[in-house]
Amino acid sequence: MVLIISDEERQAVRDGSNSTNALKSSYWKLPEHISDPELQMNYWRDVIRSNGLDGNLPAMMDGVQQAKAQIARMQEDHDLFNACKPNISGVLTDLLQPEAAAQSLLANLRPRDKAPRLKAAAARLNRFAEEFGPCLAPAAKWLAGEGPVEDVEQADLGIVAEFGILSAPKELTEGDRYLTLYTTMQATVRLAQQAGLKTVLIPDFVFATLRNRPAHILSFHTAGLFPGFTHFKRGDLPGYMVLDAGGYSGWSTLSGANIADLSLPPLDEAKALCAKLWQDIVVANVSKYEQEAVTTDADPLPPKYVFVPLQVAGDRTQRKARFSMLEMLDMVVSRFRGTDTMVVVKPHPKSKDMEQIAKLIELVEAGDALMRFDSIHHLIAGAEAVVTINSGVGSETLLHNKPIYCLGAADYDCVAHRIESVEQFNELTTPIRHAVSEDDYIRFAAYYRKDYLVDWAQPGRLDAAIQERVIDPILADR
Repeated sequence: MVLIISDEERQAVRDGSNSTNALKSSYWKLPEHISDPELQMNYWRDVIRSNGLDGNLPAMMDGVQQAKAQIARMQEDHDLFNACKPNISGVLTDLLQPEAAAQSLLANLRPRDKAPRLKAAAARLNRFAEEFGPCLAPAAKWLAGEGPVEDVEQADLGIVAEFGILSAPKELTEGDRYLTLYTTMQATVRLAQQAGLKTVLIPDFVFATLRNRPAHILSFHTAGLFPGFTHFKRGDLPGYMVLDAGGYSGWSTLSGANIADLSLPPLDEAKALCAKLWQDIVVANVSKYEQEAVTTDADPLPPKYVFVPLQVAGDRTQRKARFSMLEMLDMVVSRFRGTDTMVVVKPHPKSKDMEQIAKLIELVEAGDALMRFDSIHHLIAGAEAVVTINSGVGSETLLHNKPIYCLGAADYDCVAHRIESVEQFNELTTPIRHAVSEDDYIRFAAYYRKDYLVDWAQPGRLDAAIQERVIDPILADR
């Protein structure tokens, strides 16, 4: 990266001396030195980070506010703003991802009440540290504004967690995302202590500003294959967790894998496990979101149909999509229009996308699709196949032994048809069929639940997974 801001300008900003002139000087260099969009983005990151972003929270708040003010000043220069506008959007978001808690804090934080709020946050974190052990205490000092903590770069493992953990309810229900965070942190800290490893908690929105980080990071609800990283988040079903070096969904180390390279269980063992999972999940009507009761009395489904579960359009998993959801709907409807196979679509319970709604209404009114809100398991059970971008519904489909057509990268796509064109979809649905042998499909379904995902109900399973995927690699690097 080409550094646009001089060392003198950086120091001026950090010292607070002549900071306005330093910022203005850097700002006016933009037209002369930067035309490439990527360099423009790097420039703004550099400007923000030069405003005191050295891992000290109060300085970071000041830096973000100064950067916002600078962007506001830039808007006054109409030509310059329009030239850079596409690259400004999301700069702060990129720097502070995941940013929801941090943005909320920033929005409500006025200069005169920074100190009390930060000290209150530090006090809560101190209480939190008492629960998880003194190895997490440095973050309390950090949030209290006492400056960068040396323990961070000296730690063996950094746990990157959401700032919202400080305001999570004391009693967590099984479906609460923070239950995954608390439970995993408890087990990780305990196992790290037993191995003689030093662990530090790093608030996520501060992590992006660190100059020096631990060599190994355990990060909550993130993704990306980086050296020393392991990611974790709540799984597709209550009680399950993803713990993976790449992350979740299309970032998972399973995505794009060859099924022949996986250590799948024997068929008899897989069948037995899938039979138990069928009772625990399908018969019990368990899914990520609460489902309608499974009934077959009223409003029967078509005798023959493919099922298309929709996803939230802006969800991060859509970065791994090869088609948009509207393109997927057009593809599936075009393929089965005029045949004896209907297209049944279920909107995502969290989606408010007006384009999706308008498209569905258009297809339903034309008689090309049915929109249903039945239980996911009821809809999968009667379907000829499930067509999805990379929805978690695909992983639930495994227990139903139904063909899956994936239009994006997913952690179960080694047993799905990986669709990359309309022509390929038409060919692979003539006839509808599995992408792999039925035996391999069943063996993968068992492997996915038992060996890949972390099921807390299995005694010792969480500890074993953390030991193998987090602690052992750190010990091996020593």
